[in-house]
Amino acid sequence: MSDEVNIIRRKIRRSHLLFVIIAFNIFAYLLMSLKSESFILTLLTGAAVIVMILGHCMLTNKLNRDYDELLLYCVYFLISLSMIIQYRLNESGSLRQLPILFASLAASLLVMWFVKINVLCTSRYKWVAAALSLLLIVLVLFIGQTHGGAKNWIKIADMEIQPSEISRILYIIAIAGFFTYDEYSGYKNQPQYLRATLFAVACVAVLVIEKDIGAAVIFTLVAYIMFFVSGAKKSTMIKWIIVFIIAALISYLAFKHVETRINAWYDPWISFENDGYQVAQGLMAIASGGLSGLGLYQGKPNMIPEYGTDYVFAVVCEEFGIIVGICVILIYFVLIFRGIKIALKSKSRFNMLMCLGIATLFAVQSFLIIGGVTKLIPVTGVTLPFLSRGGTSLLSSLIAVGILEGVNCYGT
Repeated sequence: MSDEVNIIRRKIRRSHLLFVIIAFNIFAYLLMSLKSESFILTLLTGAAVIVMILGHCMLTNKLNRDYDELLLYCVYFLISLSMIIQYRLNESGSLRQLPILFASLAASLLVMWFVKINVLCTSRYKWVAAALSLLLIVLVLFIGQTHGGAKNWIKIADMEIQPSEISRILYIIAIAGFFTYDEYSGYKNQPQYLRATLFAVACVAVLVIEKDIGAAVIFTLVAYIMFFVSGAKKSTMIKWIIVFIIAALISYLAFKHVETRINAWYDPWISFENDGYQVAQGLMAIASGGLSGLGLYQGKPNMIPEYGTDYVFAVVCEEFGIIVGICVILIYFVLIFRGIKIALKSKSRFNMLMCLGIATLFAVQSFLIIGGVTKLIPVTGVTLPFLSRGGTSLLSSLIAVGILEGVNCYGT
């Protein structure tokens, strides 16, 4: 009884955060309705986003009484900011994103239910996850389309799908399964390091062949952290680092678009009118926004080539300000921290490794894209979770959140 009372009190204390998110949406869409050619459509779009967020929150509460509110509220804010930015940039494109958002939120609830009935909280499906993960990225090799020098998209009718986004979740589930001691592993005395290594190498090798270096880096770093936590030998971890450095050098020498990105990162001003244009425009957008931002519709995001995907963080800083940009970074820190906390609370090794892999995935993606936009590292072409435009990215990210919330309630 006391635990139930504590949960209710905690939810009441944190409910004001949800009110802030709703108020942020209301204010932003009211402001955009004054600038938009379609006043009613803008308000209806905002109302649809608010209803979906509140509906998801209520259903999550019904499904998982002890869900992690901070984790979910961080996700709601990032989704809200993304939908506002996308509507400001492209109204018709934002409207197409609404059904994708609905489907992604529904998928996260479905995943929570799968965790509840113990479908995802077991390593018995590791081979299925491994096969599907590898199949998705191999499929791109044969029917994929090239974008930005990398073959990483599949076009179905009017939809463009990035299979590596979904493959990452299955990849984490498979590696967590390989490293789990249980009756399904076949090796009760030790985790299957060799099989996990061969699987990880196969996935990364296919991504390198497809020239999707950004995804290859993500797969490598996620596997590295999971290997480290699972207790791999120091010599093995050192070998991973050596192989990673060698592979990076080979990619620089072998792939023209990788060399172009690194040269543009090193000095974008030399090739400002060509390869360095996007990097330079991104930096100027952040600088022009200042601390408080220029305001919605006051910036010039169209000057940045990939303003809705790779450089959405620069758009946020330009129109909302560097202070909001820093807040976004802090929200990602909270999101990652809550994921790690859920992992540490997990009773099973499989759940711990799976949740840690998801937290690492969010950390690596956030660092790669924000680091690339701020010129800390070269641009990798990956998406910023929940913020970048893209249905596959949003779907995979919300599925990952569904796993975390499910494990938090039923796997700890």
